[in-house]
Formats: sequence, structure tokens, C-alpha cells
Amino acid sequence: MKNIAHKIYILLKYLIHYRNRKKVRMYLPRELGVAGFFHKLNTLNVDYIVLRWFDDLPNVKPNEDIDMLVDDGDLEKTRALLKGLSLTGEIPCDIYSCGGLPGSDFRGLPYFPVKKANEVLRGSLINQNGVKVPSDFYHLLTMIYHILYHKGFNSGIASLYKADTSYPAPDHDYEEVLTNIAQKANLCLPEMTLENLESFLSEQGWVPEADTLKKLSKRNNWIKKHYFDSEQELDPHLKGFGVFIIREKGLQHLEQIKKIVWEQGFTLVFEKPINASKMSDAAESIRGGNWNKGPWPKSGGLPAYVLAVNDCSIIDPAPHIKQNHPGITNARVYLTKNKIRHIVNKQHRKANQFNVVHSADNAVESFLYAELLFPEEIGRIKTLIQKEFDGFKTPYPVVKSLSNHARRAKIELVRYNNSYAICKTFKPGRERFLRREILARELSGSLSHIMDIIEEGPNYIITKYYENKLPEKCFVGPFFSNTRFIPPFVLKTLRSTIRHYRQYGYECIDLSPKNVILDSEGSIKVYDFEFLQKWNKKTSSLKGSFAFTPVPSDFKGDLPSHKNHYDPFFKNWFKLTGVPRLFLRYNVPSGLIITSQLLSATLLSLLFLFGHTRSCVKKTIQGLKTRLRLFITSSNV
Repeated sequence: MKNIAHKIYILLKYLIHYRNRKKVRMYLPRELGVAGFFHKLNTLNVDYIVLRWFDDLPNVKPNEDIDMLVDDGDLEKTRALLKGLSLTGEIPCDIYSCGGLPGSDFRGLPYFPVKKANEVLRGSLINQNGVKVPSDFYHLLTMIYHILYHKGFNSGIASLYKADTSYPAPDHDYEEVLTNIAQKANLCLPEMTLENLESFLSEQGWVPEADTLKKLSKRNNWIKKHYFDSEQELDPHLKGFGVFIIREKGLQHLEQIKKIVWEQGFTLVFEKPINASKMSDAAESIRGGNWNKGPWPKSGGLPAYVLAVNDCSIIDPAPHIKQNHPGITNARVYLTKNKIRHIVNKQHRKANQFNVVHSADNAVESFLYAELLFPEEIGRIKTLIQKEFDGFKTPYPVVKSLSNHARRAKIELVRYNNSYAICKTFKPGRERFLRREILARELSGSLSHIMDIIEEGPNYIITKYYENKLPEKCFVGPFFSNTRFIPPFVLKTLRSTIRHYRQYGYECIDLSPKNVILDSEGSIKVYDFEFLQKWNKKTSSLKGSFAFTPVPSDFKGDLPSHKNHYDPFFKNWFKLTGVPRLFLRYNVPSGLIITSQLLSATLLSLLFLFGHTRSCVKKTIQGLKTRLRLFITSSNV
């Protein structure tokens, strides 16, 4: 009985959330009526217009809705008069705000460019039925904009391009509609094709910017064919160019943001503040003018600072990233932007969090931003990028890439002296990580298990290629996972490696069981010493080792990005060893290590089973919610 009551509570909570969720589509209460609704808006001095099909108001034809544009400051007044859910026969209203505020946007964008939307409101008229409508001139422009960028092929108007799929008959004869509006506005339209209409719109300065068009093209095939199917390919060396724009409130975190950008693998090629005189122009021209707070509690302000970066080892975006962000070509941009937002906002109370940074989705878009913000620097930037690209070339024929994120270096299997080898090529500006790899070998002394460098260059090292047999020796691990704990003899080798370098006063930061292989002869090889760094004391003890203990706050050296936020023991050691931190500090017998691994495997298996069961329950509840929402929606049709 208690479980049933809890489920009813969850269901009611969901229904309340669904009812109150901010969304474009709302419904006009029957008791208020259309005439009463507009009378109320006028009484409240709401700055609005009905965008189209307003000649017959307060009469609304069956299956029609009321499309409205509202000033940002009057959005909540308007919503307060409407309902989130409808009863049969109530008239739907689509409410768009000028700034594209959450729940009043068109697919994440303002309905029109923000400056143009405000122009339309300022030119509004009150018609004979007491309804605020656009002037004939703006009525024509907004209708053409709607046809081109919201409907495209779906409008039924001819085009030079052929649609890939068939479209249903349009809900209106848009050619006739445009002809009638143009006559009222005393304007002459060109021959009626989508391309000619856009030329007309371009003459009025109403064509959206490229980044807006890219986002609209996700669901508008005409835009995609017209702008992006034959998109000019950049030279390969320029495809890693990117632009991050810091908003006003993010300036207090500027140095930290630049550090994150560098840690994630970018080279900073140019930076500058955006002058106050250019802020409004930049805001208008980028992101369709949408610089409101978005899903954050507070607004980050206008664009205030620009970072131009280059990535000479771009990451192909995963399918889900491409689907949600059409046009993105480098996953590092997406991942870095999210990391900046996460790290910066962790320093603020939840109620004060804001959108810190915006980025261009690809290099083509980045150069458009550059043309707007720093055109005089583009030639110099291209020269720097070319130099960086040439300096990052692999010195031997590449067989296969073995890199993950390649923040500091790319790792590749190469052909070397009629055999295979591993080449690690470091990005420009990351040479100190290369020097640490070399230093680790110079200090290795009697350690025979440190992987040898067989060739070193100005920005690369070559090591021998080994087929890793270690997974065959790992037999203990969680029952429901592919992870297996390393054998005791490997753990002891890692301990001896860390102790050896600590005796010289060096810390093996980021060294973990992930950096061990077992060759075909049964010999252990330890590699990856990019973060080997001097500390303030020499010791043979493993207590406090930076490899599996959080780094002290007064450490000023380089840290891998995860070290700033996580305990390396839980991130890198426990899940691969199955032993407590105490066992890493002291020479524990192998039997005790295996016993600990068996206990850890059992515990992790139970936790995995609990988590999997919980996930299945959550998916079942989510499925029921979806079915209920569809049932409610279909009941209102």
C-alpha cells in the first residue's frame, strides 16, 4: 500500500511539473475568450503582436492557432492569462519572445533575429478589432522569414533545389498570401521562388547569420541545400580553428578559463576584449542575437572577450553530439565548453549560476566570427596555424592512431625500421611533457621495467611496440564487468617504480595501473611519465604519494585535468587493483592482496546489480510517463 501511494505521489508530481513547464504552445481558457484575452493584454499594456492570420480575429478558424511575438519583459504577464494544458475546444496559442527566452523560443533560437523582432514590435498597429498587429511592411517581412526559415520546402513555394522527400500539401496558399500582403504594403515581389524571396529579404537586411542558419538547417532541408550542401571545404590545417566567446560575468574567471582551454588541448593563437562599442553589434550578429540567460538562473551578459584557438588533433564528434549540435566538427570544442561551464559554476551558488561561454561549432563558423571581431588578425592567425600544423606531423608512416583525447600529444602505431613502434608526438607548447618522459629514463637507474626510448626528436619519442598480454593474467574482478584487477606482482612493480622516483624527490603524478603492459616474454613495461615532477622532499616512503593521493593545494606544477577535481585513488587505482589505499603504501603479502580483490569484486558486483536494477525501474517509470503524456496529448486533439 505504501509503494502504491508513493507511485501516485510521483505521478501527481510529474503531472504538476508537466502542467507548469514553460513551453511555446499554451491554450486560451474558454471562459476568457479571444476578445477578452486581447482586451486583457491591452489593459495590461503588454507589448505584443499577432504575427499572422489576424484579419478575422476574434474568430479563429478550426485547426488554427494564434501565433504571437511578445516583448521579453511581458512574457510572464501573457503566460499568466493562458493554460499549459487544454480541454477540448480551447484555442492553442504559440507564444514567442523577442529574445528567445526558455519556453518561448523556436528550436532553441529566437523566432526572429532579436533586433528585428524588437523593430517589428515598435512598428505595431492596433487593427479595427483591437488587436496589435505588425504594419503591412513588417507583416510581409515576417511572413517571408517564416516561409523561408521555419517552413522551407514545406511551404509549397517553388525552389531551384529538389526536395529529398515529398512534403504534405501546405496549410495555406503562401503565394497568394504573400501577393495580398505585398499589395497592401505597396511593394513588388520578385518571381515567387524561395531563392528570390530570400534575395528580397536580404535587401531589407533580414537574412539571419550563418550560425543561426546552421542550427535551423537541422530541420529545414531547404536551408541545408541552399547553404551547406556545397559548403566550401577549408584546407585541412585550418579545420582545428575555433573561437570561444566569454560573456561579461565570466571575465572574473578569465585566467581559469584560459587554463582549462589549454589543458583540454587547444593552443591560444589570439585573444582580445570586445570593446563596449562593439558588444551590441557582436551580440546582434552572433547566435541570432540570443544572449539571454537560457537554462541558467542568471544571465552571463553580453559577449565581452574572445579567445581564438587551434587544435591540431581534432576529435570526431560522437553521433549524439552531431545530432544535438548540427555542424559541430570537433568534439573537443563541445567538451571544453561544457567543462568551463561546469568548473566555473561549481564556484557559485546554484541560484547565481550563469552561462559563461559560447563557442562557434566549426572552423567555417569560427572564421565568420573572426571576420566580425578581429578581421585584421586573420592572416597572422592562419600563418601560426600552418606553422603548428607542419610542426605536428608524424615523422614516420602511421599505421593506426592510438590516441584518446590527445590533449598534450598524439600516440600512433608507426612503421619503424621494417617493424612496428609507438610514436608519441607532442603538440607545440607542450615540450616540457616530452622532457619529463626523457628525464624518467635518465633517472630510471636499475629499474629494468621502464619502457625504453629508442629514438627521440625535437617533439617526439619512439618506443618499442609490445603486444600486451596483461589482460590474460588478470582473473579477479567484478562479476558483471569487463574490468579485471591487476595481479599482485604488477602492483608491487608499480609500488617500486613510485618509490624509486620519490627517492630522487620526484612525484609520479598520474601514474596508475593503466600505464602497465606485460610483453610476450612475461616482462613488465611501465610507461607515460608526462607528469613526473619535482617536489619538496626525497623519501623512500609511499605515504602521501601524488600517484594515489590528492595533490596538495600549494603544488604549482602541471596536473592532468581530472586531478583538479578527483581523488586519483578512486579514479585510477581502486577500480583496477581492488585494494585499499593502505595496501599501496606498504609491502602487503600477495595472499592478502588477492583476498582483498575477491572481497572488492563481490562488493562491486552487488553495487552494479543494485544500480542496474534501479536503472531498469527508472526506465520503466519513464516509459509510463511518456505513455501518459501521449494519452493526455491525444485526448486534447
